[in-house]
Amino acid sequence: MGNSLEGNCVTENCVIYCRVSCSREMSLRDQESVSFRYAMKKGYEVIKVFKETKSGKDITKLTEFGDTLTFIRNNSIKHLIVYEISRLGRNTDLYDIIVKLMEHCTIHSVFDELVCNNDSNIIVHQKLFSLVLNSYTFSLNLSKRMKMMVNEKRKRGEYLGRITPYGFKIAVIEKRKYLIKDKKEPLRHINKKNTGICKKRLTLTRKNLKLYKKMSKNGEAKEKEANETLGIEKMSIID
Repeated sequence: MGNSLEGNCVTENCVIYCRVSCSREMSLRDQESVSFRYAMKKGYEVIKVFKETKSGKDITKLTEFGDTLTFIRNNSIKHLIVYEISRLGRNTDLYDIIVKLMEHCTIHSVFDELVCNNDSNIIVHQKLFSLVLNSYTFSLNLSKRMKMMVNEKRKRGEYLGRITPYGFKIAVIEKRKYLIKDKKEPLRHINKKNTGICKKRLTLTRKNLKLYKKMSKNGEAKEKEANETLGIEKMSIID
């Protein structure tokens, strides 16, 4: 048994839980590093580190989080350390889950400077509730901002796709991408082995593949007729 760095108390065990974040400063590696240093400072023995790679909106899909809860209950873990409360999830059910979890262990949020368990006073619990609520509302607001941004870009005529549809090319104007017709580019042969996927990544159904072959002559088709049949004029990929 070891001694705490802050006193002569018996070393207690803990687990670390990390969940992926879109912020570069909160990578899984960074979360683990910060949480591990915190555990060492407190004199806790780190038994296991859980790493989640999924979004926190739907707790039922957080398999590592579920494994963490089970591991804590089955192994009498005293402490759960996270980088911040939002890493536990961004769902309205999170608070109830945390309250039940605190029946078994103490929760430490390094960034939020929060240490909370069932014996904590009402002020600490209010702070915990506030952090959980902020985590949830941040997720909602982020989704709204993303949708507004996408709609605004579409209104300006910007192209948001990753793959350039056949017969078009990307034009970058003031750091914005636009889709323009590329009449110089010849039609490609279709690779039969790829079940109708041409070299320009335009996905065709079997029905449209047959139509394309009928229209083709020596591997080339009339551009206007092909575009109308395959829906390229509408910048759509048929699947």
